[in-house]
Amino acid sequence: MSASAAGHRPPPALHYGAVGWLRANLFADALSVALTLAGAALLWFAVPPLLDWALWNADFRGASGDDCGGAGACWAWVDQRLHQFLYGFYPADAYWRVNLALALLLPALAYVLFRGLPYARYGLRFAAVYPVIAAVL
Repeated sequence: MSASAAGHRPPPALHYGAVGWLRANLFADALSVALTLAGAALLWFAVPPLLDWALWNADFRGASGDDCGGAGACWAWVDQRLHQFLYGFYPADAYWRVNLALALLLPALAYVLFRGLPYARYGLRFAAVYPVIAAVL
């Protein structure tokens, strides 16, 4: 077999793609295997009861927390306190500051999370300065 023919062969399936990534990152050695299995067991035992409490057995309707009587979470009052969650104890004439900080958060995050956006150089500078802007607001 010539060298050029060997160069056109695909890599072995166990070293490439999803299986290769799993072997390199989650099952590379005995410690990785043990940590992966421990993490999977933790998720197996923690996530289903959490979802059961937070969603499946939760109460979403009612005017107050007194209307909740189930074994799950009580979300009945959240829609009534959403305004307080967003603005806290800000005076009404300063709500524009919170709204502006939230509006500026979207482009700041976009330039950090996505590549290839126009004006990326300036967007990344803005994202770096955004925490200071939000703190001042």
